[in-house]
Amino acid sequence: MKGLKKVALVTAISAASFGAQAEMQALDDSTMSNMTGQAGVTIELDANVSIGEIQYKDQGSLFMSDIAIGGAGLNGHTYADGTAAGTALDNLKIDIDIAGDGTDLGQSYGLAKINDPDVVEVANTGIQVPTDPLTGAAVGGQGEVAPTIDDGDLVIALDAIDQNDGVDLALNVGEVRLGDSSQGVNETTGAYTTGTGTVLLSNLRMNGQIGPIDIVIDGTTSNMNVNAYFQAGGQVTMPFMATSLGFKIHNGRGDDQLIYTNSRGDVAAFAHAQVDISPNADTTKGLNVNVQDFSGDIDLTNITLGTAPSIGSVYLTDLSVRADMNVYGH
Repeated sequence: MKGLKKVALVTAISAASFGAQAEMQALDDSTMSNMTGQAGVTIELDANVSIGEIQYKDQGSLFMSDIAIGGAGLNGHTYADGTAAGTALDNLKIDIDIAGDGTDLGQSYGLAKINDPDVVEVANTGIQVPTDPLTGAAVGGQGEVAPTIDDGDLVIALDAIDQNDGVDLALNVGEVRLGDSSQGVNETTGAYTTGTGTVLLSNLRMNGQIGPIDIVIDGTTSNMNVNAYFQAGGQVTMPFMATSLGFKIHNGRGDDQLIYTNSRGDVAAFAHAQVDISPNADTTKGLNVNVQDFSGDIDLTNITLGTAPSIGSVYLTDLSVRADMNVYGH
């Protein structure tokens, strides 16, 4: 488990320094103590990331090429007040803390970060939290369950530096394609061979909004709990099916809407996902992935087959998923 903690910590720190343009600022212990109750590390991120190609090699290969990650301005997004979005992924902070003996376990979790007046003036948030259908009382998210944070647990929390601006991002992927065993990196010589194969996906253009994201790694059981609020939408082409469509994952309609409006008038309707990932007790079955909750709405719009006119759109409202699965090699 110590190794897992180190990997998670190094990964979080490396993410802030990766890319062509990145700025990182660590807050002092006094400021951090006021935020979490215990000294730790905060990383403020301002970055553009581009990757020419990623190859996953089994026997054959899967290639992802022309990848770009940054602010929503990469895709020409304009905010509600008329200003253009930036091209960098910014206004994002990452808090990293290892819990102690119980004196530092009171940090905000999940939607409480938005509702907590110590984090942002509630009057400016425009947050609408779901309500219990029986009591009418506000609840902490669609299916959010705050895990118990004990001595020795690693907590990694992503959130906006300024809640009134939020964190917008863009993810663009030029192509995802298959390749045979002769293509890509030769593991013996290091040589690289290009080739062609079936294109599964192309021209993915996605804008999104990141809400609070919390990752808690249990220091005793090796369980990792990921709790995330987000929305995403864009367009994609799937050449192997001769299909293209627009898509959006959000939670802006139905009975459990979760809508956040920032000071610029930009609206985010956060879908919610919470997942436990842990080693399976049966070591032949690798990882156990327990989806505690996925709640939201999904829109598939302007679906086209070939060059023919659109065949229409599909809308899923109040989608709720609970699932348990094992992931292992074969």
